[in-house]
Amino acid sequence: MALSGIRWLSTLAVLLAVIPRPTDAAPWDYEGKIVAEVRFDPEYQPLPAAELRLLVGIQPGQALTSSAVREAIQKLYATGRYDELQVDAILKEGKVVLTFFTKQNWFISRVSVEGVDEPPNREQLVSATKFELGAQYTEKGLAEALKGLEDLLQANGFYSPHIQPLVERFPDNDELHVLFLIDAGPRAYYTRPNIAGNLRLPVKDILGATKWKRWWGLLGWKQVTESRTQQGLERVRRTYLQHNFLLAKVNLDSLSFNRDYNIVRPDIQVEAGPKVNVSTTGAKLSRGHLKELVPVFQEQSVDQDLLEEGARKITEHFQSQGYFDADVSYDVTDVSRDEENIEYDIDRGGRYKVVKVGITGNRYFDELTIRERMSVIPAGRISARNGRYSEELLNRDINAIEELYHSNGFRDVRVESHVERDYGGREHQVAVFLKIIEGPQWFVNSLDISGVDLRLYSYIQSMLTSTEGQPYSAFNIATDRDNILNFYFDNGYPDASMEVTATASSREHMMDVKYTVHERRRLFIRDVEINGLSATRPSLVMSRIRLVPGSPLSLSNMVLSQRRLYDLGIFAKVDMALQNPLGQTREKRVLYQFEEASR
Repeated sequence: MALSGIRWLSTLAVLLAVIPRPTDAAPWDYEGKIVAEVRFDPEYQPLPAAELRLLVGIQPGQALTSSAVREAIQKLYATGRYDELQVDAILKEGKVVLTFFTKQNWFISRVSVEGVDEPPNREQLVSATKFELGAQYTEKGLAEALKGLEDLLQANGFYSPHIQPLVERFPDNDELHVLFLIDAGPRAYYTRPNIAGNLRLPVKDILGATKWKRWWGLLGWKQVTESRTQQGLERVRRTYLQHNFLLAKVNLDSLSFNRDYNIVRPDIQVEAGPKVNVSTTGAKLSRGHLKELVPVFQEQSVDQDLLEEGARKITEHFQSQGYFDADVSYDVTDVSRDEENIEYDIDRGGRYKVVKVGITGNRYFDELTIRERMSVIPAGRISARNGRYSEELLNRDINAIEELYHSNGFRDVRVESHVERDYGGREHQVAVFLKIIEGPQWFVNSLDISGVDLRLYSYIQSMLTSTEGQPYSAFNIATDRDNILNFYFDNGYPDASMEVTATASSREHMMDVKYTVHERRRLFIRDVEINGLSATRPSLVMSRIRLVPGSPLSLSNMVLSQRRLYDLGIFAKVDMALQNPLGQTREKRVLYQFEEASR
């Protein structure tokens, strides 16, 4: 009996196209026909049969529609399990037989690299592939992985590597292991670098700073490694800093490889810039303190913001020693075209002692609770012998106290401060007084929760702090939001979100609060897979993993299991991931990849 048919074709680029076979049948000839059978080719599919039937949604006995086929393809693609999909329809005895031709995706469960002497180490090599555990494997990704390995090997002196990728597939889990076998060849050696630009230091000093020579050059040059190259450049930068060239730029333009001699010539470009002298007047600061306090040394740049930050830090330094009135200014002068001076003028003022810190107006909190949040403190016998005070510290304390009250419902709280010099008639004694004006305390009038599954409602309600009659504050609402979302994240709802609205109630000093929860999809654990074990018993590992197939996917349990595995002290690295994390499937496979520590 002759069969006629039509094919719906779906690719990543084209969601659905209708391609008739070379027969008399047209797409509309199948519309409304009864489906006799739904088949899959190949017979093995990466999804369980029950889930597959649910996704396709086309059942024998139903009338066929193009929209149903289109929807089935969309849902199958959304799982992330398929690279290509084609749907073939044929008429058989007046009914339609649908066949889904599939090409599945594969997911990375292990990446390993062998054959290279350190450096680089194995972890650096695996990282260079940019293959992520549980992610989809593609040929494009493999090409990028090979390029990443080649770049890393070249940076470490291996300019003639041979890399052979071996891919082992595991159809039962839709996974593959990728092993890169590398014949790195000989490691190259440095040779005398080309150093160009505005140097302003002798070339021999720059060469000596790199430390790329062996024993002052008597034994030739060292082998090339990425860390040695970067360390050499950093030593050159520090050499310029030591000579007050704070704006010096030292860049590596290229590494020129000579294959005949297996040597690498670094091309270094130097721009020394002007010599910048930083000094102080009015008070002494050691060179070490200057480098620590003035950020132009760390940033290797001179601008107004950095200079002002340096003045502020110097001021704070002297204030911490009791010079509460310390004042610091700076001046920049050009000595010559190639040299400039930065001078910080320090007026320390008198040395004071904080003899009293008084707090009044507090009724809701005791004084000890407030003092725990303060940086301004009176003088003590052991630490802070002069006490601690500055306007910045005082403002910070005021903000901390107000935030404490805000978190407990006092929306209108104010803190006023008063500083008294020569307190008690004694010179250079300081007293700080804080007056707290608490204002009314606001409370939650009503709390409405929507979007929560009724089976979870009572449990969600039990974890809330912003319940009716409790103090109202943004802090409590943020705490509720964190608690609710953490509960959902730990119970298989990774996409859960929550909206909060709060409006003033008709009752005085009361607020109406509404929480709207969007639960979205719930994920479950399909199974747990471990890879990379050699000397370790799998049973020992599985006993530390608190994940059970069939249970909701808990992010906190995944992290806790990873921590428990590290606590064994026998693994150098424990990687953890979900297979096909972006796919719209209800069950997820959890992957753990191990790197055992050396014995």
